[in-house]
Amino acid sequence: MPSDLESAPGARPSNEGRLLQLVYYGYVAFSRLALALPERLVYALASAAGAVAARRAKSRAQVARNLARITGKPATSPEVRRLVVEAFRSYARYWHETFRLVREGPEFFLERFVCNGADNLDEVLERGKGAVVVVGHLGNWDAAGAWVGARGNLLVTVAEVLRPRRMFDFFVEHRARLGMRIYPATRGVTLQLIEAVENGAVVAILG
Repeated sequence: MPSDLESAPGARPSNEGRLLQLVYYGYVAFSRLALALPERLVYALASAAGAVAARRAKSRAQVARNLARITGKPATSPEVRRLVVEAFRSYARYWHETFRLVREGPEFFLERFVCNGADNLDEVLERGKGAVVVVGHLGNWDAAGAWVGARGNLLVTVAEVLRPRRMFDFFVEHRARLGMRIYPATRGVTLQLIEAVENGAVVAILG
């Protein structure tokens, strides 16, 4: 009998309750809105959603502590509170932009995405095999992956299997549309990444 991680794409494993499914449908609904609504309106909605999350999200206290450490100001100071709101708004904009990227063709990423040090990547690829790129977990790395694909290279990476599993499958399909191949972080994935590099792919690892 297959395990939950081996369930068919789109299936709901028996150990995933309705609350997790609501999270999944929330992401799907937001992705549809991001594609359907005018860009200016979606940015406004993302900003509003980020402001609400800054007041209600369970992680807001941790975000405030992180920003307090960076700024050297108390977590309850007006400046840190303002930065907390901006951090959540930035995260909401990230999702808005990520979901809208599938509307764009290769020219969009070649024109708008700037990669400092791209010549280093080219130098490695010219050796005849792929490359391993360690990147910071910062900014919109979906845009970076789409840029790699727009250049004519295959980008491969690994991701934690999310719950619900359908959400993981949703993001795998979404990023495939951007030219990326995502392997689940399960036993044997390292061999798959090695094979991808040997076959000329760019393997991105979040560091």
